[in-house]
Amino acid sequence: MSDELNEIEEATGLLDLDARYPWLSDLVHRANGERLNQLGDRAPAQGFEFFDLTQICVRARKPGQKNPEDQPREHLASSDLNLRLLGAWQVLARDFYNELLGHLATLDEYVRRGIVKRPQDFVGRKLLAPQGCNRAPKDTAFDYISTIAECAWGLFFANRFASIEEECSLPGNNVKGSKAKNADFRVWTGTKKLWIDCYSPYTNASKSFPSFEEWVLFWARAKWEEKFSGANEASGGLPTGIAIMLLKTRDPDEGTGGVLDALVKLDYKRTFGEPVGTAPDELWIACPGLEVVWVGETRFSSGEFGPRLVCEWRRP
Repeated sequence: MSDELNEIEEATGLLDLDARYPWLSDLVHRANGERLNQLGDRAPAQGFEFFDLTQICVRARKPGQKNPEDQPREHLASSDLNLRLLGAWQVLARDFYNELLGHLATLDEYVRRGIVKRPQDFVGRKLLAPQGCNRAPKDTAFDYISTIAECAWGLFFANRFASIEEECSLPGNNVKGSKAKNADFRVWTGTKKLWIDCYSPYTNASKSFPSFEEWVLFWARAKWEEKFSGANEASGGLPTGIAIMLLKTRDPDEGTGGVLDALVKLDYKRTFGEPVGTAPDELWIACPGLEVVWVGETRFSSGEFGPRLVCEWRRP
């Protein structure tokens, strides 16, 4: 950002989201008639455990504004221990704000790369809650959180592969009796097409698995069966990949802490430790079309695009 923009923002106390994220702002304006600053100038976001682009912009637009989610509980100031907890709460609030800026930066870069295929659908269905809702419904939270994970993976794949296309209809969708489904991405590896679908399972469910490898095996297999082998006969034999993002510790309606980078990492590392081992043979036997599984950690607060790879399993 330029010094002039920083000076203006400091003087007004408002982040110029349109200047910081111009590609995303233009896309939202074309699809919805409003720019990011207009979304951010609405009434303060409530019920922030639910995510949608308007609430993100409201929070990001006013960095000095005290939101209920940022406020320490009054009883925390009663002892030295609670003062330390108070400090930890304030650090989490700051980190959460930085991650929201990372969300906007990721979406902006995704749009800049030209990956978005259907702008109206991308904005209206995936990013914005229905108009007139005081609290976005739970389904909207899932849509938004899934979308930000997909965009992070999309940037990762755009850097790795020769070409990328989003929302690709699977072969056989027109066959009578088949279930019409799309893969999140289709990439060109240089020698063939690879169909990829993304997923962000809760990491707190990992506690019921004996190892991280078993947890990944379970979700990769379930996602492959649901999206590819369960769709129709034509898509069951496609060369495919599953991308798993460590993004949520729990259901979004249980609080914002469930999607903080640091808390997600703590949750699964505390359960399993490190390092991650090799893929169980059972994965490749159960999923004959599956060629690769990626598992990534989010790093929205770092200013870097795409996930940090935790593991990459390729078919032997």
